[in-house]
Amino acid sequence: VVPEGYEIKQIADVLADRGLADRERFIELASDARLVFGENVPLDLPIPSLEGYLYPDTY
Repeated sequence: VVPEGYEIKQIADVLADRGLADRERFIELASDARLVFGENVPLDLPIPSLEGYLYPDTY
């Protein structure tokens, strides 16, 4: 369970501690706007990461 309010690095720590993901790889992928928009990332809407798209208790 990922507690509400955790940021990407904190979520990465939880997942890594439980052996569910590599911490650095998770941060790398969660910081890739293409995971949100695919190859159609809006040029006028910078999305630096999946911060705010990851919800607690859903993993």
